[in-house]
Amino acid sequence: MYTGPNLTNDDLVFGYDTGHGITNVNTATRFCPGQPTINLYTNSDFSNGGTGWTFGSWDGNISHAAATLVGPYGQIVSARKLTVNAASSYSHFHQYNNSKYVSGSTYTTTAWVKGNGVFQIKSHWGGNVSLTLTGEWQRIRQTVTATTSTTGNFPYLAGEGLTVGTDCYVTMCQTELKGHATPYVYSGATTGSRTSTQSLIDLKRTRNIDVANVSYDNAAQHVYDGSNDYIVSTALLVEGSQTFEAVFTPTANAHSPAAILTNHSYTSPVANFGINYIGGNKLGASIGYTDGTREYDSKQTSGAVWVNGSNIAVHAVLAYNATLNQIKWYINGELDATHSLSATPNFQSVPVCSGRWVHNYGDYYYDGQVHLGKIYKKELTASEIKSNFKAYKNRFNI
Repeated sequence: MYTGPNLTNDDLVFGYDTGHGITNVNTATRFCPGQPTINLYTNSDFSNGGTGWTFGSWDGNISHAAATLVGPYGQIVSARKLTVNAASSYSHFHQYNNSKYVSGSTYTTTAWVKGNGVFQIKSHWGGNVSLTLTGEWQRIRQTVTATTSTTGNFPYLAGEGLTVGTDCYVTMCQTELKGHATPYVYSGATTGSRTSTQSLIDLKRTRNIDVANVSYDNAAQHVYDGSNDYIVSTALLVEGSQTFEAVFTPTANAHSPAAILTNHSYTSPVANFGINYIGGNKLGASIGYTDGTREYDSKQTSGAVWVNGSNIAVHAVLAYNATLNQIKWYINGELDATHSLSATPNFQSVPVCSGRWVHNYGDYYYDGQVHLGKIYKKELTASEIKSNFKAYKNRFNI
């Protein structure tokens, strides 16, 4: 969770932050641990010594031992220490295939390494990579497509170019069925996993968020493809005055209508409230009323809020005042439009969704990114909204 200067979180009841600009394939945050994955290694940090690993220095020039030291993120970690007694041309360690790798599938193998000289990840299928070490923690990664499934074929970590007379440390190893790396997942006696409800954490830690149906780019960031992508939480009920806030970047092909951040039921669109993308590069309030009617585009922003294909993020806020039965739109910190509602919104305990908007005639899907979404159980003031915008402006280059 990014907490920039003067960021308002009073009366926040739900939220998520994908860590855009902070997280990547190597780095996670408390509230965005990373894309769902399975670490196919066991004992991935060597906390159980060498169990599950085969170490070999066939020329006898590198010795292996257990170690404990300060790791890549300042935490104490277990590691394997490689002591380089003489130049080695044949020294590596690995875990056997044992059905980890299937021919025709693509895998990415990573490890955190600290030392001097050159460290490598090789495989029996090619795709060898080398990393020149700096004496600080670095993450090496290899992506390769398996061409066999036999037990004797696998990726392996190689210390064949390390500087003589030095020690090299290896920890937090990961091999996963993906064409790109994701942040490390610990594994012990069995494989480790990060499930679809452990990858994006509610800022209030009161509801699950499921990312099983969203795509990821090579930087391990959420991307909505416009065809079937969305994320969804367990049900949330907010009644009375409230505020929806989002930072998003649409693509040139954004579909209309599509949910940026809405609180609605898939099968009951009459119970909905939130921010929709609509035609003309505008935003429309998605509202279901107690009289059974609904709307998604008539209570809209005053004009287009972005230029297609500009790849520029937008900060949008939809604030509802229950006493006045009125909504206000704020775009990039400024009041954009005010609308009085024709009936009372029908607030129910329903999921929060980004990427998908549903009505009686079919689904509509958003095309782009939603970097964060927040819901407050009050109407944020103009000054609070302005303050939030300023806190996000530099991070998202708005």
